Amino acid sequence: MTDPITGLPVVREHYRTRSGNHESWTYRTITSRGLPEGRTVRSLIVDKHEFWMRDDASGELHFLPRTDSSGYGIGYGGGGPYTLCQMIEQLVESDGANSTPLSWRDKPNGALAAWARNNEINHQGEYTIKELRSMIR
Repeated sequence: MTDPITGLPVVREHYRTRSGNHESWTYRTITSRGLPEGRTVRSLIVDKHEFWMRDDASGELHFLPRTDSSGYGIGYGGGGPYTLCQMIEQLVESDGANSTPLSWRDKPNGALAAWARNNEINHQGEYTIKELRSMIR
């Protein structure tokens, strides 16, 4: 299988017990390290443990790219929320033009870090670059 937007391969894995009472499908893919040349990020989508970006030109969804060594997270006090904050700061600084993940930078903005680490709020939603900018005070 291939991703219809990027053309990147997708591997589908099926698991089922002999009795058939447990069944699951898993899909795995690789992703590019940013949007195609000349495109910008319109919005960031947070969906529990999945992070996406919406392309400004076409409205298509793409995985939020990350480095091999660090993933994104939300709602806890670990490195995942800090990594997400750094990507958000980068998107805001570049007005959505730079979605290529960077290695670890300085501590993220205090207000943004407090939002990302807070486990008592619902983070799910679609956030425009303007909304993300307002989170950085």
